[in-house]
Amino acid sequence: MFSSPSAAARIALLVALALPACGAPRTPQTDATEQPAAAPEKKASAPPPDPMIEELRSALAARPNDGVLLSTLAEMTAAAGEHEEALGYLERLAAMGWSFAPLDASFGALRDDPAYRDVAARIAKNEPVVRRGKTAFTLEDPMLVPEGIAHDPKTDTFYLGSIRSRRIIAVGKDGAARDFVPEAKDGLLAVLGLKVDAGRRRLWAACYASKQMRGFTPDMKGTAALFQYDLDTGALVGKVVLQRKGEAHLFNDIAITPAGDVFVTDSEAGGVVVLRGGKEPLEEFLPKGTYYYPNGIVASEDGTRLFVAHYRGIAVVDAKSREARPLETPAGIVTAGIDGLAREGGRLFAVQNGLGRARVTRYDLAKSMDRIEREEVLESGNPLFDGLPTTGVVARGAFHVIANSNLRGFDPSGNPAPGAKPERTQVLSIPLGP
Repeated sequence: MFSSPSAAARIALLVALALPACGAPRTPQTDATEQPAAAPEKKASAPPPDPMIEELRSALAARPNDGVLLSTLAEMTAAAGEHEEALGYLERLAAMGWSFAPLDASFGALRDDPAYRDVAARIAKNEPVVRRGKTAFTLEDPMLVPEGIAHDPKTDTFYLGSIRSRRIIAVGKDGAARDFVPEAKDGLLAVLGLKVDAGRRRLWAACYASKQMRGFTPDMKGTAALFQYDLDTGALVGKVVLQRKGEAHLFNDIAITPAGDVFVTDSEAGGVVVLRGGKEPLEEFLPKGTYYYPNGIVASEDGTRLFVAHYRGIAVVDAKSREARPLETPAGIVTAGIDGLAREGGRLFAVQNGLGRARVTRYDLAKSMDRIEREEVLESGNPLFDGLPTTGVVARGAFHVIANSNLRGFDPSGNPAPGAKPERTQVLSIPLGP
């Protein structure tokens, strides 16, 4: 899941984009205003420039053809009311053949500008339209807001977690949903990543205290937790809660190695934590601030390395030495903006929802598992994706994706957004490809 960055995460984004740790904002300009004769002249200061935008502008000067920078700046300057500047970035994306169509919802009032409509349409022409997915099942409750999905191959059961109602549901072969963990049972928080450890008969859930979840109270702010359930009985086996004053934590996704080590991305902190052998204590694996918003995570088949998706791309991390390096990526292949990440053999499956309109992409890895050899877009241009796809799981010989989570259909307090009409969530079954 991607969310609005906290102050700490905004600083981490600068690091992720290989920028200086901090920058010197330009001095704001001021305008003189008329005052009564008896009063001294006063000046009204314009709003100070956003340091993050300033740093991104500096980075773009050094890398003028960086599509991720251009796309990020287009959205950020549009939100800041700098519409002409935002349009300029979009024009540059159009000229370079950028294929991630702008997401109208990210451009606020600018989306009604004819100039925006024109350039957005030109970029959209580069977007691949691939619609292979078929509906595997539909969730009847449009208020569920599911983000994570997992599959138990032994029972052929899917598990989905709810951000809003703090529960985990199970969907069997008949497509009917039932509560696996009822609302807020065991202190369950907003559920993000889910992972099945079929051999050990465990279901792991990564959670955090979201303002969008029912029952949120201010004292919960910054809390993250990892829950472990018995797959066969639904009983809670254990949980680890992380809450430290003044710190923000968000447990997002999970990877499990053959040895039973459980790795979890902490998106707000910018690192990865681990339970060795699935048991406490919770250890820091990658320090805070290592990446901007680490999100999807998977382990290699032998458990010797991890693939960690963050805002800028995918990192390959040695599970023992913790040595991290970027996954080698050929020119023209974009691995930024990934939410859900899954693996099947030597292939990675990614849900890219952080760079304009979302898509599902497959990356074929070299035998060395340290570089991408080939990319294939598996699903793109699907109207369901306007409801925000989040994560997926390889099951039944296909990639099953939460196609429309409805995450954008609710305001920060968890109430339906004005004019939003949450639809029933569909899970798509997308062929894996050759």
